[in-house]
Amino acid sequence: MGPQYTSCVAAKDFWKLPGWVVGVLAAFGLVSFLFAVANPLLFLVGSAALVQALRLTVDWMLNYKLICLHRNKPDCNCGDGGSTVCALGELGDIEEVGEDKNPIEDVDNDYAVNLILSPHSHFEFAKNKENSFDFINNYGKDEVRQPARDNLKLAQKGPQGDLISEQPGMPGFTGIWRTFVFHMTTKEYFPWNELFGHNPGGAGPSGVKSAWTDYLVKNAWKQPVIYSVPILHCEFEGSRIRDVLEAIEVFSFGGSWCKKNFLFRILCTILQSIFAPLALLNAIRAWANATGGSQADALADPAAGLVKPKDFIIVKGRWAYDGGHDGYNEIHAVRIVQKVAYVPQTEAEFAAFQKQWCERLGEVPHVDPAGAGTSGLTPHQQEIYDNQQKPENKWELHPEVDGCEPVGHPEGPDIR
Repeated sequence: MGPQYTSCVAAKDFWKLPGWVVGVLAAFGLVSFLFAVANPLLFLVGSAALVQALRLTVDWMLNYKLICLHRNKPDCNCGDGGSTVCALGELGDIEEVGEDKNPIEDVDNDYAVNLILSPHSHFEFAKNKENSFDFINNYGKDEVRQPARDNLKLAQKGPQGDLISEQPGMPGFTGIWRTFVFHMTTKEYFPWNELFGHNPGGAGPSGVKSAWTDYLVKNAWKQPVIYSVPILHCEFEGSRIRDVLEAIEVFSFGGSWCKKNFLFRILCTILQSIFAPLALLNAIRAWANATGGSQADALADPAAGLVKPKDFIIVKGRWAYDGGHDGYNEIHAVRIVQKVAYVPQTEAEFAAFQKQWCERLGEVPHVDPAGAGTSGLTPHQQEIYDNQQKPENKWELHPEVDGCEPVGHPEGPDIR
């Protein structure tokens, strides 16, 4: 079971972290360090400012950034009102820990995969191809071109379309895409980054144009086209945000009591400021030693190996809106991921297939490594969990090899 360190809030309780506040605190802290040679007291002041800037950031990211979403048509009996969902589709591409992040953004050490929801095919999306000149001239910008919007509407009409559609109470919604290249002749397709990397031919449109022109010349007979695919972003959480926050809050004897009222918050801030140099060192240690997000714990079948682009997979986890981005839904965090050998590509067949898979996953009891234990299990999940704890069901090789009969079984005594 993949870890989940973050919590989410109701839409009415969401608030955006004021970036200018964090920026002012960080700048004040750095300037104080520069003048600390003349006045050592400024080292304490600078440390306090940096600690508070970091604490505000990681506390917001851990506890307030995500908005809980609840599916109106739950696809599995998860016992949580539809906040846990499962999704089936093709893995489009992978975002490694730290990919495209600056050193400050790297406080978020999640790992992510981008899921293209079934039963839509790449050929359906590729028919809404983009004008390559518009794509090149707007490369790296937030420009959303009409073909991308058309493909989002196409995906939203599918049986899983609600997962990537705007939900009530969202502060904004844009959708999220990944760029692909489709060969109309051979029906092959490739993620743009797989072919060209993140900075093809150097920075700016000229480098992108040069790389794309060269590719067109070498692959002209394949008729390559550029197109955007709407995706469901799926994050496997790393521990850095939680670890850094805990490293700071240890100097205020924890953090939960600090939020009880205004006076307690002031007292906590004073304690963290007094011990700021130690808190800052402890936060740096926690940052360096944090566990990055990965597929490993979430893999339902580790023997099948890691999931990779073009694999069909099923993912299960909490459905949320990430307030730290422009506006889209995601699964955050992924608790289970599993390869699927075959997924039907017609809506009629897919509906029954999805129902069967998601119901089976809904029977799996979760054990939360972040400390929540088995709370929130449905009665059926609790029954399965209780049965799993019985000695006769804890064999690893085979019941006849390392198994046992329960005490008092009519067929005889224990055989282990």
